[in-house]
Amino acid sequence: MRKNIYLTIVEQLQTLLDNDNNPIIKHFDLWNENVAFAEEEFFATPAVFVEFDPIIYKAVKDPKQIATVGVKLHIVTQTQINSLEHFDLIDSINHALYNLSGTSFNGMWRTGSHTNHDHGELLESIETYSCSGVDTSAV
Repeated sequence: MRKNIYLTIVEQLQTLLDNDNNPIIKHFDLWNENVAFAEEEFFATPAVFVEFDPIIYKAVKDPKQIATVGVKLHIVTQTQINSLEHFDLIDSINHALYNLSGTSFNGMWRTGSHTNHDHGELLESIETYSCSGVDTSAV
């Protein structure tokens, strides 16, 4: 289920293109405190890192389980860009992910936003989403 959510988010966000038809987002990965180590492990920006909240499953019918899945997107840009462009990117991402569905989840919607200004030359915003997931991996 998490793999499907991750891949569907990336696929959807790769459709965001600049005026020259190039992808706006240059790097995708799973979140692993990437911004804290940005000087050691360089990544292209804008970047989107996907973090999953802890998931509590409920058994519905063997072997299917359902869960509400919390997903955080860490959206990272360089501080040299206009701050308003950073917020425009966030708006574009939120629009692209509105009510997103995949083979193992549906109904993605934004539940929160946080802008983190503690990273020197990087600006990080964390957009929080929730969706309903179905896991059949026990099959």
